[in-house]
Amino acid sequence: PAADTPAPPAPPAPPPVVEGPIVGDTPTGDEAARVAELTAKAEGLVDAFADQSPRLTPDGKRVVFRSNRDGNWQLYVAEVARAKAPPVALTSGPERVGAFELSPDGKFVIYTSDRGADERWVHYRADLDANRVVALAPADDAQRDPPMFAAASKGDVYYYSARGIGEKAVRVYAQAPDAGATPRQLVTLPASGRLSEVAPDGKSAALVRVVSPAVAEVLLADLASGTTRRVFPPEGVEAQVNDAAFSADGKSLYVATDGGAEAALLVKLDVAGKELLRYVETAPATAILTDVTVSPKGDLLAVRVDAGNHDEIRLLSAKTLKVVKKASVPLGSLGLARFAADGRRVIGHLATADAPPEIFALDVKTGALAFLRDEKRPGVAGLPPIEVSTTTVKSFDGADVPVNLYVPAKAARAPTIVLLHGGPPASAKVTWSATARFFTSLGYAVVEPNVRGSTGFGRAWEEADNGPKRLDAVKDMGAVARWAGDQPWGDRKRLVVMGGSYGGYMTLMGITRQPELWAAGVDAFGISNWRTLFAGTTGLLRDIMAREIGNPDTDGDFLDSISPIFDLDKVRAPLFVYQGKNDVRVPKSESDQVVRALRRRGISVEYMVADDEGHSMDRRANRLAYLARSARFLDKYLPKP
Repeated sequence: PAADTPAPPAPPAPPPVVEGPIVGDTPTGDEAARVAELTAKAEGLVDAFADQSPRLTPDGKRVVFRSNRDGNWQLYVAEVARAKAPPVALTSGPERVGAFELSPDGKFVIYTSDRGADERWVHYRADLDANRVVALAPADDAQRDPPMFAAASKGDVYYYSARGIGEKAVRVYAQAPDAGATPRQLVTLPASGRLSEVAPDGKSAALVRVVSPAVAEVLLADLASGTTRRVFPPEGVEAQVNDAAFSADGKSLYVATDGGAEAALLVKLDVAGKELLRYVETAPATAILTDVTVSPKGDLLAVRVDAGNHDEIRLLSAKTLKVVKKASVPLGSLGLARFAADGRRVIGHLATADAPPEIFALDVKTGALAFLRDEKRPGVAGLPPIEVSTTTVKSFDGADVPVNLYVPAKAARAPTIVLLHGGPPASAKVTWSATARFFTSLGYAVVEPNVRGSTGFGRAWEEADNGPKRLDAVKDMGAVARWAGDQPWGDRKRLVVMGGSYGGYMTLMGITRQPELWAAGVDAFGISNWRTLFAGTTGLLRDIMAREIGNPDTDGDFLDSISPIFDLDKVRAPLFVYQGKNDVRVPKSESDQVVRALRRRGISVEYMVADDEGHSMDRRANRLAYLARSARFLDKYLPKP
């Protein structure tokens, strides 16, 4: 071991190892008492609820939004003029609400919900004033995508795309929003993809066919005949497509793309695919443009600029694609929803490092942003101060790795968590993180690196971990950890690697490929074996990730070489593992095989299994338990200063 690497604590006697599924552990005795103490510390943060994805009624007097204020995601409606008054719940019950859309007349919503977070999404209708919820489809094996209406529709039909949980082929449906209505299949695409938007007249639709996270195509579908034709990018060009939206008259399309190069573009096409105009984002030029929304009159566009570690908004002229207003948005992450019916405001949600997501309205003339809700989160007000900043760290080859820092004020030699985001095509933004704020309140420093594969820093950076370059991202993680451990606030002897999903995979890669570096790991539903992952995941993910990670049919030996399951004999660090029992993306077996193998070796492992979660940690009780139990685990196993 390296001289500055702490010796791992003596492991307890391993529990009996059984084949087949493993049940989760339950803390008892003093450990349960400590979990209870930490749960009390975490409650204020977990109860600092998020409000997201707003929709304004046509008269602008009410707003419908999604919130987790009651312990799981549900829908609420509130009067805009009464920002401090509690909203009224439209949905309730044990299951979460996913995506939703408000009807054109503002009288009802169509929303998605699943069971135990299993991602088998069913559509429901909830009336705003009748206190009535009805199912619009049976609970089955389908993954139904978000519902949508044609802009000129009266609300008598809605549209969506769907696929079987194990399939990649996508189908587009039209359906009346009534119980017992039979969906009409309009289009079948024998490839991975999704419905992006329906034309205002309901006669055509824009589909995005996804080849990989960095390669996609826009198809125009005739909804009467079911035929499709490619309109972007031109033949022979591979490009990323992040969104596609129709103009208000339906005669053109706006496509957010990189054009297949280091560019952030919004391209205006006619319906034949001929480019008419383009907007090029230059600040920063490496950004991603997405969330394209068109004003009701068709004169303005609002576009989200994903700049990697934060988001911005551009308001563009639909006629010229020139910027008419750069919105005044605080540093944070956001989502854009829709324009108000009068076109004077565009709405969305924003989160900053100090405040959970809240819904806003942006004045298109002034660029000023105003929040639509004014409800306090007491658990946020009493947080100890932290220093939030961004920097870059030199990696093994001289590349600059963007990093977000959350450090307790005046911290010195603090235990240091390197927190990895999922994806890999995603990014860690300077935003609200209950995990970061909880651990900084306990005295930890939290470091979020945007290693190779992260989005918003250019196409080259996003693709720099593809295929045989996968381990370069692991080297980035190690470089950031060593740098953090050498800072005045960091501690090389108490480095923790933590992450969920792909970040969980990076956690497992850290403790197997860099065993001398990490004092402990926290893995949430991480991939342990790429071959078994591809065999057990959804058809959509199996298809679109094969090009980026490796094809299980032809690249099996390579997938083995980047799978942590084959290097668990190198692990020294104790490991906390969280897993949702109903996960269809990263099945529970991925975590089971890690826990089983490490216990055979006598490595200290604590396993938390949430029976009512999937690839998620949505329920209040589970979020509290995860934070408290992982913190207690680190209390026990990290070397004392």
